[in-house]
Amino acid sequence: MFRRAFIENGDTSNIEVIISSDRISPQTQEPIVHTGAEQSSLKRELYAFAFQNMWCQAKSIYDKFPDMVRVPLNSSGDTALHVAVSANNTDFVKKLVKFEHLTPRDLEIPNAEANTAFCMAAITGGCEFLQIMIEKNDKLPLIPRNDDKMLPVHLATLTCYHEIVQDLTSENLVQRMQLKDIERLLFMAINCSMYGKTTIL
Repeated sequence: MFRRAFIENGDTSNIEVIISSDRISPQTQEPIVHTGAEQSSLKRELYAFAFQNMWCQAKSIYDKFPDMVRVPLNSSGDTALHVAVSANNTDFVKKLVKFEHLTPRDLEIPNAEANTAFCMAAITGGCEFLQIMIEKNDKLPLIPRNDDKMLPVHLATLTCYHEIVQDLTSENLVQRMQLKDIERLLFMAINCSMYGKTTIL
């Protein structure tokens, strides 16, 4: 039976994985520690699997190291979910979001550009991804980017993804938005000539 834990060394880009077994060597009484090289190798493999839509191969790693679902895989701070959304890999996204070790809070993790995977889906037109993620965490449409405080619907408006704007301005969502965010959306929609594309115009 394995136990797993993560130790963060200052920032999320340098995380060591510690794996201990109930059958620890009596000589050392120490857990097994993955070196930086081994950690980097796991990240490279997971990045490739997420990018190439290879869920079964990624799951074999997650089954051993479940905390890797939330670890940044590159210098841009992208988790496997960010990578799969960017690569438009629907099957991988569906299975990763439904994976038992990926928590609703994990969907809120931003990358180095302050984008959650949900924001990235709004920017790139991933309508199907949005619904998959909302089913696990319905707070996602109202979580802004850390830097400019734009909501996903603002990002979709800027990139002119009309269908996503419609989906993210349902009556239920608009009622939960702050007034300042609604006003911002109105001005952006007008500037982008998106009349009639939201429930508030």
